Amino acid sequence: MAENGFRCIAFAHRKTSIRDYFTFSRQQLILLGLVGLTNSRRSGTRGTVEDCRRAGINVKLITGDNKPGEVINGEEFRKFSSEERMAKIENICVLARATPDDKLLMVQSLKQKGHVVAFIGRGIGDAQALREANVGLCFGTQGAEIVKACSAIVMSCKDFPFIIDILTWGRGIYDSVQIYTQFLLIASFVALVIDFVMAVSSSEPPGLSAVVAVSTGKIPFPVFQPLWMKLIAGTLAVLALNIEKPSQDVMRRPPRNLKEPLITAQMRKKIGAQALYQIAIFLVIHFKGKSLFNVNDQEKDSLVLSTYILCQAFNIFNPRLLEKNIFEEMQKKKLLLSVIGLIISIQFIMVELLNGFSGTARLGFGQWGLCIAFSAAPSMVTWFVRCIPPLGNFKFPMLKPKID
Repeated sequence: MAENGFRCIAFAHRKTSIRDYFTFSRQQLILLGLVGLTNSRRSGTRGTVEDCRRAGINVKLITGDNKPGEVINGEEFRKFSSEERMAKIENICVLARATPDDKLLMVQSLKQKGHVVAFIGRGIGDAQALREANVGLCFGTQGAEIVKACSAIVMSCKDFPFIIDILTWGRGIYDSVQIYTQFLLIASFVALVIDFVMAVSSSEPPGLSAVVAVSTGKIPFPVFQPLWMKLIAGTLAVLALNIEKPSQDVMRRPPRNLKEPLITAQMRKKIGAQALYQIAIFLVIHFKGKSLFNVNDQEKDSLVLSTYILCQAFNIFNPRLLEKNIFEEMQKKKLLLSVIGLIISIQFIMVELLNGFSGTARLGFGQWGLCIAFSAAPSMVTWFVRCIPPLGNFKFPMLKPKID
């Protein structure tokens, strides 16, 4: 039975007295029979394993049962030398008749090999392996309390396909953090440069006194502008970038390197290109806007503010341009499109209808067209930067000297 994958239970009996009940011995028992128990195959397990392998995750089964086929026995695994174990650890798919020490040894060997190990445990014997693994998981409805205490993630659902949801959300949240970090660095750096240039080049220093604003009944423009900028970077962008459900494309790529920094080389190229482009546009509008676009000082400041706001709105949308099925994904991300539309609508209302409150000037259709053109161009910059190969992969041709 054990060779066929059954759990064996023996039933036996013996006559005894109540006085000898607590000193009951297993000797001289009369065997009644053997019962073989088998665990039913859970639905969706095969598909979950295939999805994990497609995502670059190697699944290994470690069990205390006997499994038929070509597997490694726990006793055989313990007898391996360190060199043999490290050479065979990659190809081991099933570790049968494993003790808690075997499970711990498996996790330690995989970590020494450079893998990020996630271990799913259920019994008390899995506590050491759960602590040793990079990520410990257990089913909350089945695991013991000590297992839950040793686990980093306690799953409320006992179905194995729930692992795919955890992996999808984990990768999606990390991508959202990277996208928001990239957006925040670009928006903050560009805003800092704009404020510095406008403060230095202004003939009169801006009045930031709140007492003046209260006494005159007017809101100073230099105060309202940073508040509107911070609202976009701190609130609306978070809603747009971090709440939507991640796409299924995250499960079609291999896992990232554990030593990879949060801001990758590709992100640094995008941040530098986007920041340089936006700063160049704002400097041209600020210093040459009067002659190029035939506007006065107040209209020039409105052009700078509107272009900056629209640039950040398009900057929220730019990371989604790199997705393969962009139109299909955009239909699912209704909140993202709603937030971008809200930012553009508020900016239009503030400039055209609430210009007396915000201190801006109304813009014509041609000027709004310039703002939209300047703001949409960074999408092409993002696509162009993505096509540039990493500098680490570029090799200069070596000229070999001729030998006569």
